[in-house]
Amino acid sequence: MHSVTVVSLGPGSREHLTLGVLDTIKTAKRLVLRTALTDAGKYLTEQGIAFTSLDSLHETA
Repeated sequence: MHSVTVVSLGPGSREHLTLGVLDTIKTAKRLVLRTALTDAGKYLTEQGIAFTSLDSLHETA
């Protein structure tokens, strides 16, 4: 059985990421962000945490 865990990146800045969210993100098999166009998205990239974003889907919808 597969599971999906949904976590909030807060209002978008790295200062609002909780330790629990970071632990969940770091252990995720696959990470999908609604948008990478936030400070939190930039932070995850800087930390080498791979993710897919839905930015292109949002732009075309």
